[in-house]
Amino acid sequence: MGIGWGGLLPLQEVIWATTFGRRYLGSVRSTAMPFFFGMSALGPI
Repeated sequence: MGIGWGGLLPLQEVIWATTFGRRYLGSVRSTAMPFFFGMSALGPI
């Protein structure tokens, strides 16, 4: 579990940066975060 979560977060950042470029990474992440939070809140339902 520790290796999985410990590897997930850095790998996720690398995938975001590779997909959208490092220049626009902040704006893309700030646009996507409300959707992630909403999906996380609806997940248990």
